[in-house]
Formats: sequence, C-alpha cells, structure tokens
Amino acid sequence: MQKTKTIMPGTKHRIDSNASIYGIILLLILICQVSPVIAAEVEFSLDSDQTTSSSGYIKLEWRSEIDTEEFELQQSTNKDFSDAKLIYFGPDKASFISGLENGVYYYRVRAQNGDWSETLQVTVEHQSMKLAYTLFALGFVVFALTTFVVIRGAQSTGKVKL
Repeated sequence: MQKTKTIMPGTKHRIDSNASIYGIILLLILICQVSPVIAAEVEFSLDSDQTTSSSGYIKLEWRSEIDTEEFELQQSTNKDFSDAKLIYFGPDKASFISGLENGVYYYRVRAQNGDWSETLQVTVEHQSMKLAYTLFALGFVVFALTTFVVIRGAQSTGKVKL
C-alpha cells in the first residue's frame, strides 16, 4: 500500500509501507554476508616426514581461519586421548616439543571452545647406541689422523722437533 506524505512543504513523496521491512531484511542479509559466523576449524600443517622423529623433538604447526583466538594443544599416548595432557594454551600457531622418549604420541589442537582437529600421530624412534658409538669412534679416528698429519707436516719442515 502506498501513501503520499509531505516531507518538505510543497513536495509530496510516495512511501511504500513494506519498504522499511525490505530495508531491514536487506540489511540483515548484508550483515550476515560481511561477517559470517565462523566455525573455527583448525588443522595441522606438517610435512609428511615430520610424523617420525629420531631425535625426540618435533615442531607442530597448525592453521586457522581466525588470528585472534587462543589454541589448546593436547598430547596423549592413547589414540582415544584417555590420558590427554594440555601441553600448550595460547595464541601461537606452533609449538616445539622436546624430550620425547621412544613411543607413539597423538596430538590434537582446537581453537578455544571449538572442535578438535584431526588427530596427528607422531612416532619417536631414537638412534641406537651402537650407531652413536660407531659415529663417535669414527670421529675420533678422523681427529687422530688429522692431528698426525699436522704434526708430521710440521716436523718435515723442520719447525717442530719432538
């Protein structure tokens, strides 16, 4: 239904009574499109070679659509997180974890009060002591040979007498 209303003396304007309702609906639609409700989905961003560690440390990184949130990172030795430990809470999108013993660890992260990410499995297998001793012995042999060559070279020039 249209009515005529005088807004300024000497002028007449037609006003649609449904226009204000349409305007409110249009405004609500625009608000919803400009600032949608964001389901803060968080996911780990790892290279495939980072799911195993031979040194007992790992850097976990994750990404989220929202920058101003705080995140919770949990670690567990069970896939069902029955023994979950909160190992990080804060705004950073990465965490460095060290001191891990041999075993399988599970990690999940979420934006505060959001849904948990998919579970990330990390396997820690330290180098064997046999390999460590072998590399130590090899290093000692290289050091001894280098020392011998330097002393022999100095003796041959006559600058050093032993």
